[in-house]
Amino acid sequence: MTIAYRALAREHADAAPMGQFLMRRLSYYRSVECPADRRDELEGSVKAKVDRWHIGSYDDSSKKTRKSLRAMGVHVEPGVTMRDVTFSNVNSTQIGLDSFVLCFSAAPSAVLASGGRNILLRISDIEALGKLLTEAHQADVGPFECGLVAYGQRSFDPREAFLEPNPFIKEARFSDENEIRLVAHAIDDRATLLTNCPRARSLIERVDWPRPTS
Repeated sequence: MTIAYRALAREHADAAPMGQFLMRRLSYYRSVECPADRRDELEGSVKAKVDRWHIGSYDDSSKKTRKSLRAMGVHVEPGVTMRDVTFSNVNSTQIGLDSFVLCFSAAPSAVLASGGRNILLRISDIEALGKLLTEAHQADVGPFECGLVAYGQRSFDPREAFLEPNPFIKEARFSDENEIRLVAHAIDDRATLLTNCPRARSLIERVDWPRPTS
């Protein structure tokens, strides 16, 4: 049982305790208009970066090289051989599933109170909320997956490491958000999902913002 918090603008304060949340896709957060330091252009994705890479020779036995090339967006057909090939200034973004995401925080930090979000909600059991939303919206989306967000590098050199898109991993500069997420895979092309789950009412309560410590 994990406690989570969510900050809302006053106009949404009555709907959320009734289990109504507006969910958007990961792609929305890659391009949303907000302060530049808060926009995550790698939301739900990773980027392979190579300044310069010279490949002396390549054939079907070069399995690690093939995997590195694939991470760069370069697909080599079986049986193809290459000699003395150079790649320069590669920036290849791999985008994962464009799932719906609902964001909470593990603590009521000052980051939550930005953008006019002055109402604070406390969710007593975020995993239970995910189960209730799954039951209420099984015809609209896949199961709601709950998880703490980890923070780390989302850009990588494919010659040295491999990263996969993961909606529960964000760049380290967002670590002050202490985020907990509910993620649900979309089964159609709608851009948003408005949840409606009155049974969640017992899990959600409005609370006061904590007093700042001196």
